[in-house]
Amino acid sequence: RLLVLNAGALSALALTAPAFAQEAPPEDPAANAPERGVIVYPPAYFAAAQPNTAMDMIQRIPGFTFDGGDSVRGFAGALGNVLIDGAPPASKNDRLEDVLRRIPTSAVDHIELIRGGAPGIDMQGRAVIVNVVRKTSAGRTGLVSVADQVFDDGRTGPAMRLEGSLRWDGKSLDGSLAMFRWVDDGAGDGPRSRRNGAGLLIQDGYQSQKAGGDGVDLKGAGQTPLLGGQLRGNAAVHDETYKFNFNDVDRLTAFQQSNDDVYKQRSAEVGLSWETRLRPDLQLQLLGLQRLKNEDLTSEYETSSFNAVFTELDHSGESIARGVLRWTRSDTLTLEGGGELAFNWLETEVHYEENGAPVALPTSNIRVEEKRGEAFAQATWRPSSKWTVEVGSKFETSTLTVSGDSASEQSFFYPKPRVLVTWSPNDKTQVRARFEREVGQLNFGDFATGVTFSTGSGAGDAGNPDLHPPQIWVSELSLERRFWAKGAVVVTLRHKAISEAFDRVPVCIDTTTPPDGICEAVLDAPGNIGEATGDELALNFNLPLERLGATDAELRGAATWRRSEVTDPTTGESRRLSGERPLSAELHFTQDLPQWRTNWGADARFGWEETYYRLDEVRKVSAETWLTVYGEYKPKPDFSVRVELQNLLGRDFIRDREVYAGPRDASPLLFREHRPLDFGPFFYVRLRKTFG
Repeated sequence: RLLVLNAGALSALALTAPAFAQEAPPEDPAANAPERGVIVYPPAYFAAAQPNTAMDMIQRIPGFTFDGGDSVRGFAGALGNVLIDGAPPASKNDRLEDVLRRIPTSAVDHIELIRGGAPGIDMQGRAVIVNVVRKTSAGRTGLVSVADQVFDDGRTGPAMRLEGSLRWDGKSLDGSLAMFRWVDDGAGDGPRSRRNGAGLLIQDGYQSQKAGGDGVDLKGAGQTPLLGGQLRGNAAVHDETYKFNFNDVDRLTAFQQSNDDVYKQRSAEVGLSWETRLRPDLQLQLLGLQRLKNEDLTSEYETSSFNAVFTELDHSGESIARGVLRWTRSDTLTLEGGGELAFNWLETEVHYEENGAPVALPTSNIRVEEKRGEAFAQATWRPSSKWTVEVGSKFETSTLTVSGDSASEQSFFYPKPRVLVTWSPNDKTQVRARFEREVGQLNFGDFATGVTFSTGSGAGDAGNPDLHPPQIWVSELSLERRFWAKGAVVVTLRHKAISEAFDRVPVCIDTTTPPDGICEAVLDAPGNIGEATGDELALNFNLPLERLGATDAELRGAATWRRSEVTDPTTGESRRLSGERPLSAELHFTQDLPQWRTNWGADARFGWEETYYRLDEVRKVSAETWLTVYGEYKPKPDFSVRVELQNLLGRDFIRDREVYAGPRDASPLLFREHRPLDFGPFFYVRLRKTFG
């Protein structure tokens, strides 16, 4: 969101700028990579781009795609693919991207790209990671950054960030305060039409949507030597409010409807980690983390003759303790093992009323608890400079307890073996093969019933206490080829064999008290739908354009093609998994003009679509291409101005629905609905001043 505080243009000036030839092409760091498989990028490699932060530098590394991690329970599964001084941040609330944007370029000693694993390096279960190594010299730095967005309807999105950092005698303190307001580009204005099964227009409406929010982030971190090791700590507080509104008027029937949502979230986190060497070849890492979160949703739907209100109050928490012992037995062999304990809980209380009268909902007040333990062991062996083999396994056990309106208890045990083999025949080529069992996580919110008004129908989503995490056997093969000093292309083939695939299932609802075993209603609910398969083809490339006549210019791109197959639980027919994007693709052009202390570029995130299959409905969500042109000018090394022209094509966000009179396999089509929502171009500017 706006905390990234990037912006764009100066493009007219840059487009007409002449290109000046460099005296010599940049040296390829891969050509001098040590045999342990680490490519080192010094600050001089990025000098022409005039980066402001470590994040800016990482985005210029050939063959690397940044991943900020996942929003999952536990610590290891939530980590991204970047380390800082050889270790991950001891935080989950503090986004990895934000952490990297708080590290100024002046504080970076070098950046390491680690491909395929290397003895003594914690790969976090990934095939490729980056390690940002900071300078150890004492000093202090500060930052003031202000930004604003200006939209075509007069709304604005101001943001401000203050940061400070102090380093001395192996110790450090960092802090940041961010205040922001943002606009949701998934909401907009546009027509809404419904046609019955015969194609006759039965509704012709126009919908106006506005959505966005504001918030405050306060974060702090520090480290100090302790007991022969290094102690790191962090704390974060987040407060945010989101508001959504739609108004709809049907021109055929004069029917009017509106929906107002207010969502508030408050969270806090404290984390500690300690790392030490028990002896030169034996490293110990300990980590503890505590998170608390409150969420409050009020959703009101209204017509001229009907009113409904849905409220949901959630309290949740997570406690994590983790330890890792790593033995670097030799320059070619590293052994590591450890374990993680976690306790997660969620309390949900929901209420629903129509025209002032309460309506009972099943599983409306529940508490979910998860006690989870994971042990793991791994060996990384590098028999030669051309080969690396990583073999290991995790063993996960958990007990999931549901109490309240619904009571259940389930226990799970999953071994998760992993093999990664890397072959590097030369410094330009690398082949990586991975075979691993992955286990998904259950969303605690799926255990409780909810109501959604944004479709204009008050659709009910039943909770389901009988859920199992999906298990996935992943087979993956990647080919990486580096060229032209700064060029790289990576092609990845991936196959997934999925058991207990997660989707939507019909659930019978017994509303009598006590239950009489009779199904009074059938609702949609999350559930397991059996076996599935999936295939992916991913392409990632960095193409330097010097040889094509554009000095200090680069084209970067990424695309992933996906297909899957599963049996629909309602129709019995084969289809894709819900929510899968058949294609996602993006393209980025950038050119550095160091003689003018400027860089400019364009970003295109191409259109996509997702389809969701429910008991009596098929929903399709799609978006058109989002195009941005930007430019950044640094009149002084410590001051920059960045502007962007965002969403130049005026991307539409489109929602389509096919709604049936009952289950899709046995009921006629009631109507097809089409809602294209237009979100116009906007302007974005940021001023950034650093100190120290």
